[in-house]
Amino acid sequence: MTYETDDEYEYEQDEIILHPTEGTYIINAVTGHQTKYLVGSKYEALFWKMIDVCLSTYNPNSKNPMGSARGGKTFFFPSPEDYESIYEKTLNENIKIAWKQKRLKF
Repeated sequence: MTYETDDEYEYEQDEIILHPTEGTYIINAVTGHQTKYLVGSKYEALFWKMIDVCLSTYNPNSKNPMGSARGGKTFFFPSPEDYESIYEKTLNENIKIAWKQKRLKF
């Protein structure tokens, strides 16, 4: 399993990924435009997904040290680098490589 870290926590990448309602169209987080791909479809693999965890969705009883992110907002970025640019974060290079390899197999 791959991990992402921030100043206070280390957590599994998969723990921060949640999906909005299946069957709705994926919205490009950079442009704000609706794509032709549906949430829950195999085409999600074309995007870097992340969930914005905020205090309103935080659950201190969650086993995830970041708390439960249920109900948070999922963003679909064209690439991990787009996420890094907007959120001013740096992802582990191995995470980005693994995502790109998975996408190439698509």
